[in-house]
Amino acid sequence: MLFCDGLLSSLPYFTGLFARRGDSGKCFPGFFTFAWRGRSFPLNPWVVLGLKTDLCSLKTEPPLNTTMPHVSTNGIQMFYEERGSGEPLICIMGVTAPGGVWEAHAAEWSKHFRCILGDNRGVGLTDKPEGPYTTAMMADDYAGLMDQLGIKQARVVGCSLGSVVAQQLAIRHPEKVKSMILMCTWARLDRFSLYTWQHMMKCKATMRPEDFMHYVQMLIFTKPWFDNDDCWANMQQGLKDAATNATPQPVHAMEAQAAAAITHNTISDLKNVKCPTLVIGGKDDVFTPKWMGEEVAATIPGADLHLYDKAGHAFHWECLADFNPRTTEWLLKH
Repeated sequence: MLFCDGLLSSLPYFTGLFARRGDSGKCFPGFFTFAWRGRSFPLNPWVVLGLKTDLCSLKTEPPLNTTMPHVSTNGIQMFYEERGSGEPLICIMGVTAPGGVWEAHAAEWSKHFRCILGDNRGVGLTDKPEGPYTTAMMADDYAGLMDQLGIKQARVVGCSLGSVVAQQLAIRHPEKVKSMILMCTWARLDRFSLYTWQHMMKCKATMRPEDFMHYVQMLIFTKPWFDNDDCWANMQQGLKDAATNATPQPVHAMEAQAAAAITHNTISDLKNVKCPTLVIGGKDDVFTPKWMGEEVAATIPGADLHLYDKAGHAFHWECLADFNPRTTEWLLKH
């Protein structure tokens, strides 16, 4: 189990991970900012919950090869960013989270791949139409993004809600998916998970932003993470910063994304997935329990499965030092 060791005590060192989206100086949906060299950069509160200090060695300057355009796809304007070069890797994030949350992983993957970090429908700088959304709809958003970028086929990585969107992309557009990694994924919800998503929607609608963040932290991290002093301090700072975020994700957009998660059911379709697949998660995940990933891996022909001990929904941060090289090696092979 890996913990943050004095993490974010000096934010400027994390410029290579978090500097993004120009110098407007304003917070984007789901972000708060930090200042560096006279400019303000948005920083997603899901990230300021604890990471390894050895990330500081990645970069101390803003990332290179960064583009920040929108494309028209499936009736919306979709924002995306790029990192690196090579064969394309489409990165699809989870509920409430824009594409920038991938930075801690894209910093590694971009050494080998052209990483496309999209803001999902309903968050970040992508349009936020009224819902409900579906995972099929969101998969078609990414199919259109690939068409606009001239990408015929790509590797795909999806996290949580993004993982079920990735499933739909492989089901609905199989020719577009070379291989995929499904992080903390599911094929269907049980009643407990339905209750969890419904409660999350109510929390978003009724709680102060810092209280909603408090609930999210409880869902995604495990006890050892809370017990680490540095991680705990940074989580508390994350709550304070969430309280002053001027532009959180709108309630209607979070509810629309949650509706996509709730209605997702691919249990009868996953047997038709042909691309190589890695299902990866944490054994102590209370948000998407391990039986969900095990079911997906058992249903997709030939899928690989890896579950981390003593890790939760945020296993990819809790076990970052293993997750990044493990997934990079798998992607290079597939």
